[in-house]
Amino acid sequence: MSTKKLQKYYKNLAQIRLDLKIVLDDLAYQKAGGHIFYAVDNNVIILYSNPEGKREYAQIFDDEKLKDLKFSAYSLAEYIFKHLANEPLLTLPTLYTEFTYIFEAIWKDHHEGHKVAQGQLAELEALFKAYQTTLDIEELVAGMLRHCDTLCRYLVQDDASATDSDTEIQRIGELVDSNKLADIQSQAWFHDKPSLAALYLESKPWYEKLRKVRPDRPLHRILDDAKTLAYVALVNRALQAAGSKQKLYFITGDKGIHKVIAAESSNIKAEVPIRHPRIYRSFTKLFNYLDDKSVLQKELDAYSKMLDKFFMPLLLNADGNEVMYIANLEAIVKGGGASYQCCGHVDEKITAMRNDFFKIAALNQSIQNEEEKLKLWLQKILGESEELLVKIQASLKAKWESTYANFERVYLSIGMTNMHVLEALKLHRGERLQGWHRLPVPLVSYYRNGQPDGLFEAIRQELDKGNNAAIFSLLQTGEPLSKGKMYLICALIAAEASAWEQVKSFCNSAADYAEEDATIAPEAYYLYAVALRHHYTKCEQFKEAFDKLEQANVLWRQQHNDESNTLEAIRFEVERCHQFVVYYNYGYFKPICVDEELPEIPSLEDTWNTLLQLAEKLEGYAADKTPISIHLKRQIYALIGSLFIFIKLIENKEYYDESIVKKYVMKLSKLYYPNPEQQMYYVEVTIAFCIYIFDLGNNEHSQEKYNKLKIKVEESLSCPDKLAYEEPKRRYLLEVLKAKSKF
Repeated sequence: MSTKKLQKYYKNLAQIRLDLKIVLDDLAYQKAGGHIFYAVDNNVIILYSNPEGKREYAQIFDDEKLKDLKFSAYSLAEYIFKHLANEPLLTLPTLYTEFTYIFEAIWKDHHEGHKVAQGQLAELEALFKAYQTTLDIEELVAGMLRHCDTLCRYLVQDDASATDSDTEIQRIGELVDSNKLADIQSQAWFHDKPSLAALYLESKPWYEKLRKVRPDRPLHRILDDAKTLAYVALVNRALQAAGSKQKLYFITGDKGIHKVIAAESSNIKAEVPIRHPRIYRSFTKLFNYLDDKSVLQKELDAYSKMLDKFFMPLLLNADGNEVMYIANLEAIVKGGGASYQCCGHVDEKITAMRNDFFKIAALNQSIQNEEEKLKLWLQKILGESEELLVKIQASLKAKWESTYANFERVYLSIGMTNMHVLEALKLHRGERLQGWHRLPVPLVSYYRNGQPDGLFEAIRQELDKGNNAAIFSLLQTGEPLSKGKMYLICALIAAEASAWEQVKSFCNSAADYAEEDATIAPEAYYLYAVALRHHYTKCEQFKEAFDKLEQANVLWRQQHNDESNTLEAIRFEVERCHQFVVYYNYGYFKPICVDEELPEIPSLEDTWNTLLQLAEKLEGYAADKTPISIHLKRQIYALIGSLFIFIKLIENKEYYDESIVKKYVMKLSKLYYPNPEQQMYYVEVTIAFCIYIFDLGNNEHSQEKYNKLKIKVEESLSCPDKLAYEEPKRRYLLEVLKAKSKF
């Protein structure tokens, strides 16, 4: 063996020893009670989605040819994502933009490839016809590879095939489906999100350092990398400040990042722990079979001692600085024969080690060339049916639909849309701290076949618990969610937070994707009208709300055979009445339709009668305890109480039956008070006022009820997100109370 070749082997083995030290240190930290979360760069995700595109990560020895490392790269990717940690590997928000760009480029390639494959069906038909005459399968194979190459890839693709966009999407989808890859902000342990200001300040020095080592890199990519290093540092700083024995590591194959980190102090390296995917390559055989970390540590210790013994004659040790270690090793090897002679049987030892390293748990497949695979496939299917082309076309369609489902799931779980869910959850968290709630909107979630799926109510329950991780889990299980449904979920969460402007924005986005899922549009228009009701600023918005409600009603009935008596159908009419009640209140306390009349608005007495009719309809659902039944009953009973107060104390009319009002207010009270942790001042004030009015004139109890009610109304004045008319109305009612309390 030449000295130069020997020198390279020593250098490679030294790198293996240094990699071993890093892995052993990490295992020791975990054994001592520490916990490591791993975030991954986009290049590591690509290592999994397209291993042969990142074969250099699997290279140990300089003389290994990249073309021979395909299965080694597969094995490395499998280990990192499926064996390295018990939790999912994490994506960071600083890399979302780049991920979205990469993933959409993969989708574009798939889309173009599918179009090309469809276009090659005619060529395939001609080749099949020619085969019926010649019966020459060799000629058929050659013709297909020459004229239908893209289509052939779809037809005979397997794990040994060259990776294409379809496979990449499928493999990333597999990670998301199996919860091996997730957004860091969806994790239960993650509490201290770095602020934008802190991220900006922390990333500035990283930006300058990265720019020096990668001057050819686009500036926006350098900025993303700088923000990523800053993000990792800030998260680890927060974990340390909280006294946590947890750390966030970042796995990346980026040479610039590793070069910058290598020059930093040990303190900085501890705060921004970076790992190259390469460090796990040498040990994948052990890793893939030894999930027990203690056994794994013993095996790796044995490897370490073997290497230390091997290097002992060279008077090197593995505890020094990484750069100096390799530099010293190269210098000693270059020194000549004495060093070589002191290490007898070098060739045999190196050969034995290499053989051991290459016995990895890779994909153990027989590799066939494209001609052989295509020939085998044709031998199976030729003569099966005269409708062979129809079957192939159906296969292409199924592949397209499967890939699209994967694309949607990944994009919505990791890509930009997911950021809107996080935004909505942040809004909701702030609202929960204030302690006041509006009436829940009886929104209904459907499967694409039109059957209710209960998803919205499941999300609502987790919102009440503040369990964001469970919400993300709900979004990633079951039927793949369309973009429209994801935006509608965002709207629902924002509505629970009374963030009505954001609700309207999310509803518009949901409606934009309604073609993907017909069940979305009625719910989006319905919720948009509800959002308008909570945030009127001008008269035209009333008409807009009625138009949206009508659209929702018409579309919903078209999809449900014109049903009119179900709870889902009744809610549109209930909401219409709610809009009328709000209109009456604006007209009296905060006029915004001064010079305009809306012909849609009925008289107050007509609305009162309609509400009683709707309440009577709901009597047929007395035993129904489903969420939509409870939400609707609470809404309509509260409307009856609210309109009763308006009629009695503001309009001074008496076209009501007080016993009926009492019945519904008592029903409302029973529906409300089992959940005292969810204060709804609109409901509380309505119940309290009605009970006071019922008792008016009873000197023994009225003063006590008056005092309680006065406190309740005064408390409601300090509530957040009041409608524009509510404060003047509450003050007016306080004056009424003062006048009526003097008997």
